[in-house]
Amino acid sequence: MGQECRHSNTFHELQDKPVKRHRPYAVFSAGSYSEWFQYGLDSSWQAALDSYMNVLRSIRIPTLAVCGSHQLSAAAMNGWGAVAHMTDTGDPILVSQELELGKPLIPEPRVGEEGTYPIAVTHDGARDRMLARSLAGEVWVSLHHKDMVVDARGATMLMTSDLGRAAATTAAGQSARRCLVQGLRWRGRPVWSAQFHPEVGRFGEATTDDGGFGKRLLLSWLEAGRRR
Repeated sequence: MGQECRHSNTFHELQDKPVKRHRPYAVFSAGSYSEWFQYGLDSSWQAALDSYMNVLRSIRIPTLAVCGSHQLSAAAMNGWGAVAHMTDTGDPILVSQELELGKPLIPEPRVGEEGTYPIAVTHDGARDRMLARSLAGEVWVSLHHKDMVVDARGATMLMTSDLGRAAATTAAGQSARRCLVQGLRWRGRPVWSAQFHPEVGRFGEATTDDGGFGKRLLLSWLEAGRRR
């Protein structure tokens, strides 16, 4: 990626003023590093996430939000009931339930998706210009998450899990029920979001890499920003 993206700025918190000051042609919103229930217990974390969500709702710059930021995008648009812990049995445990009770409701055993996973591109996904330029045969992505989006109202589904192919991973604790919301385009906004990590070709648990799909997707997203 070094030759294609020569200038970048990194912000620990996505806020409106730095974005306007630096005027980037594209924004990459990375994953999270804390459990979502902390939003209700830590006022500084709550303020940071509120600011982040305000930017995601109003940004006019092509933005790619991945993993935790993908989940945060759904929370920004549809509330905390849009994000849940993955479970093997019963209903997913909503973050909104944790916030109402003021305590974590982490399932036991804790399950997720970690490694290289097969993805299916939807009909709308194949028509999305940014995604379509990235496609070359079967799609594999790098996943590393234990929470997922369960309410994607206001978005167009671009990618979902391919339930007909097995994951390429040696990790224990893989969810028997796959995450179905893998890639979205938020309607009326230049915001794409993905549960997977296009910036990571392969996690340590994986038995194969993503075949270059992640890099192609990032280059396509940068091109979308450059052309706007």
